[in-house]
Amino acid sequence: MATACIHAIPGDFSFVQHKETRIMFDDAYRAITKAEAWDYMKTDPGEGGYMFSQSEMLTKINSCMKYDGHSGSSYGLTMRMMQRLARIGWLEFAKEYSAAA
Repeated sequence: MATACIHAIPGDFSFVQHKETRIMFDDAYRAITKAEAWDYMKTDPGEGGYMFSQSEMLTKINSCMKYDGHSGSSYGLTMRMMQRLARIGWLEFAKEYSAAA
């Protein structure tokens, strides 16, 4: 029952067991929120994906990020996970992620 309560709090990634993944998700979530870019995250980043996009909004998001340990693939995966979160909402994302873990 306590786990369901944790999942209900947007931005609380405590259900993500891998520490570095949790840190990356938290940083991206906060950056997207600060950049007011959740609607942007529902869209496709276009040619080059998130790693090579020239989007001004993505540049804005990146300027708000603090985590500097990304590889190209961890950044792309993190942003795709944030895209999924934007598209299906917090509760569904938390349930889906937890079920897959």
